[in-house]
Amino acid sequence: MLALSIRRHPLLIATVYCTITGKMMAAVSELSMYQANAMRLESEKLQQDRILSEAALRLQSDQPPTDDAEYEWIRLVCAIMVQVEFHAIL
Repeated sequence: MLALSIRRHPLLIATVYCTITGKMMAAVSELSMYQANAMRLESEKLQQDRILSEAALRLQSDQPPTDDAEYEWIRLVCAIMVQVEFHAIL
């Protein structure tokens, strides 16, 4: 019965084929986007791990963990010194 139905409706088969193909292509595209995002996140994680390792090594040798941390520390110390001097004047 199915074979007879298929012979009578070749357009139906083509429609189903195109629908399934389109859904498969959409699924592959979505998986490709997830894969690209996963690869980007893995790269970022490796970079952050490297930064963390370098910061730990610098701390062990009594240095600031990063150049940015050293700059921020100097900026805060200068701001405190300015406040202390300002209050001493008053």
